[in-house]
Amino acid sequence: MAYSSLDDIKKLIPEADLIQLTDDEGTGQVITSRVDEAIDQADREIDGYIGTVREVPLNPVPGLVQNLSAKMAIYYLYGRRARQWNEIPEVWQGHYENAISLLEKIARGLISLGMPTETGPAGGGGAPSISTSTRQFTREAMDLW
Repeated sequence: MAYSSLDDIKKLIPEADLIQLTDDEGTGQVITSRVDEAIDQADREIDGYIGTVREVPLNPVPGLVQNLSAKMAIYYLYGRRARQWNEIPEVWQGHYENAISLLEKIARGLISLGMPTETGPAGGGGAPSISTSTRQFTREAMDLW
């Protein structure tokens, strides 16, 4: 399940811009497969950060993650065109850098996703557990020697 959708992206940029970013063939339409690829790339990067502290993929998807996914996907769509346009627009470069900064803070536990706490990425986590057997060489047992 993707963290964001085409509709989420359309809320952030005009459809005409989205057509320019995805329509290599000149059809005049948004090429959804390219949008899906950008979302997948963003989601894999998000999972890379969040997976250090939570089990991924996230379900349900927190609103913060949905927003980060959409903004990062737009950044990746602009990245497809960066060679032709010589650069990614500064505003989207900034959105991407802010997203990475937030993900780093989430991974360090400085920002909460607002979800119930889990045991950790691999079902473990928390403090280490140590168990031992009964002590055989106690002070009393050694006094007998």
